[in-house]
Amino acid sequence: IVFDRWTRRIVAEYTGRLETTNAFFEIVYRLAIYYNATVMYENNKKGLYGYFQMSKKNLSILADTPEFITDKQTLKPKNIVNNTTKGINVGKELNAYGRRLQVDWMLENAYEEFDINAEETDEPKPVTNNIHKIRSIGYIKECIAWNPDLNTDRISAMSMVMIYDMALTEYGTKTSKEKSNTLANDKFFNRKYRSRHIMNDN
Repeated sequence: IVFDRWTRRIVAEYTGRLETTNAFFEIVYRLAIYYNATVMYENNKKGLYGYFQMSKKNLSILADTPEFITDKQTLKPKNIVNNTTKGINVGKELNAYGRRLQVDWMLENAYEEFDINAEETDEPKPVTNNIHKIRSIGYIKECIAWNPDLNTDRISAMSMVMIYDMALTEYGTKTSKEKSNTLANDKFFNRKYRSRHIMNDN
């Protein structure tokens, strides 16, 4: 699933089972390049990290493990992991968290596309949520039918998207606060200058 963080919409999805896992990894790589995206993935599943490292010589496309996961020690490494600095090692707690984030996202007010030729009226426009803008029929069906025993790959993929989106949002907020504090405490901006009057003689 490819997610646009500006419009808060799913813009692309690929679902399928190919003859080889490398063929699937190649599609993931091409989608990331085409959409200028970063890939958040389940690092307890083998293969993707090695493919990007050996075949593509490009690990920058793979998302780093979010700080809030490691800080809260929600991430519990298993015996075999591809890499502990990229992706997420998913367990029941994180899967549940990802599903809650999906519900929150669905109920957000949707990014509206305005028609410049539409006539203005005083009538209030109906509220449109993100759930009304989902075009993936398979994803919607999985959400409706979800239960713990059902294999819902699209929901799992969307959990990765939502957790990464939350991580980027927290990082952006943290960075903005750090910049504000830096400027507030900067000696240059806290100096007291004497007023100097400049007069031009004509």
